[in-house]
Amino acid sequence: MKVGQLFEIKKGKKVEQINEKNDMKVERLIQIEDLRNNKNIKYCIRDTKAVFAKEEDIIIAWDGANAGTIGYGLNGIIGSTLAVLRPKQPVYTPYVGMFLQTKSSYLRERSRGATVPHIQKDILLDINIPFRPIEEQKRIAKVFGEAQTLINLQQQNIVNLDEFLRSYFIWKAGPKNSSYEDWQMVKVKDLANPEKGSMRTGPFGSDLKHSEFIEEPEVAVLGIDNAVSNVFEWGQRRYITHEKYEKLKRYTVKPGDVIITIMGTTGRSAVVPKDIPLAITTKHLATITVDEKKIVPEYLSYSIHSHPNLLTQIKRANKGAIMDGLNLKIIKELELRLPPLEIQKDFLRVYLEVNNQKEKMKCAFQLLNNNFQSLLKRGFNGELNIKGTINN
Repeated sequence: MKVGQLFEIKKGKKVEQINEKNDMKVERLIQIEDLRNNKNIKYCIRDTKAVFAKEEDIIIAWDGANAGTIGYGLNGIIGSTLAVLRPKQPVYTPYVGMFLQTKSSYLRERSRGATVPHIQKDILLDINIPFRPIEEQKRIAKVFGEAQTLINLQQQNIVNLDEFLRSYFIWKAGPKNSSYEDWQMVKVKDLANPEKGSMRTGPFGSDLKHSEFIEEPEVAVLGIDNAVSNVFEWGQRRYITHEKYEKLKRYTVKPGDVIITIMGTTGRSAVVPKDIPLAITTKHLATITVDEKKIVPEYLSYSIHSHPNLLTQIKRANKGAIMDGLNLKIIKELELRLPPLEIQKDFLRVYLEVNNQKEKMKCAFQLLNNNFQSLLKRGFNGELNIKGTINN
């Protein structure tokens, strides 16, 4: 049966996140990261116009670099980048959810939007689900659920490394350091290279149109997807011609530059790697060429997305706006206490080692997950002999 026969789709709406559950007028807020890790609970003000997800619903990431990601078994209000698939007839949600997880790449590859991709509704509704009796759905889901638990443990190891690094940052290079109040208070603009244009955003939309992107690898164009994970990653490849680059060369990014997302998913940050090819950014990124005599690029980048004082300033700057968004003026005026270079370099050593370990774990996780996805496809295609009883 097709997805459209089994489910109706409700797209999420923009809601305001609050820091803690401080009264009875709040609900859990579900965002994209909650589809992978259900431990970092967030809240928002209860709103009857918001879209609520129930345990029997399937949740799908509708917009962004992670479009097509699937989750289920959650209760709460969904954000604007998500949608719920609500059953129109009885189904066993874990079974259908696991099946749709095998279609995440299929949906992502067919998403629309060069900068902020989004799911094509008609393609999702047209997916065929191998529909079996409920009891068989439960049996298949139980077997694969046990395998998924093992993969989740590996994923949790990666999360634990992130938590360790955040703790190290706060206690050794951040506000919990005993000498924190003695450090000089500076603005981000004071940490940029003194050369003209060291802080910049990408070209206006009219200066760089989607129709000007090419497939041949001439000059790369960086966007939100390159920094959305707070480390530099190659997402969707975009290029322009060398001829077009000559008109936009003032937006060139250099090795060691700090890039910050200022539209869509805002406040994410990464450091441009040393082996970056010739590249510029889109209007969705701000770029800082730092003065490395004052600050380590990785320290500034990490502070942008993880320093509690900077996060408070960014939230304050966004308060009252129609939609969250950063701009160069806000970024320039952000203030932080600057630790000595020696402490920054100590943080850098730990940061690089943690990221090295994370990359190894991610490779192992990816291998496990790929094998699991292969088993899922074979199972849903009836190529595996899945036996066993169901323990309700």
